Amino acid sequence: MENYYDKNSEAYIENTFYCDMDELYKPFLKYLDKGDSILDAGCGSARDSLNFIKRGYCVSAFDNSQKMVDFANLHTNINVEKKSFLDLDYKEEFDGIWACASLLHVDRYNLPLAFTNLHEALKSDGILYCSFKCRAYDFSTEDRTFTCFTKSSFKTFMDELSLFNILEIFISHDSRENRDNELWLNAILKKTSGF
Repeated sequence: MENYYDKNSEAYIENTFYCDMDELYKPFLKYLDKGDSILDAGCGSARDSLNFIKRGYCVSAFDNSQKMVDFANLHTNINVEKKSFLDLDYKEEFDGIWACASLLHVDRYNLPLAFTNLHEALKSDGILYCSFKCRAYDFSTEDRTFTCFTKSSFKTFMDELSLFNILEIFISHDSRENRDNELWLNAILKKTSGF
């Protein structure tokens, strides 16, 4: 997946960097306190990292595209790392994890491992935000694969995984220009104590 974003980094940054994400930040941040640690997982241009830093949170970030990591490092004062969801090695480091439109590029077969790694990265009772395209079927386009969920299928996936409790689940419209018809599934999850 990093190849697509390396090749198309400028266009992707231009299309996403200035999107107003405030309506998605609110349901996530209400579970956190100022100064809490947030991992921006699959941070892209670091748009969200910058917003969280401005709001007084302690932010770490990673992305699997070297071009995105380079751009993010130029625009933040944090050390953005090149990593994938499958090779995370954090252990109970974060109060919250923000995975906005990033986990959807993990293929369905590897998604349980990705969520397991995120579970391990969170402190006890930590909060995870994630989003997926709200569709019944996975699809591929322009050298990218998309793992998709409906509300029902995501709830089933979470039940089978038994790593998180669902605090909130809601549908939103794409915030990019001329993409209003694209629906997103958003979930706020809380790490379960037992594993």
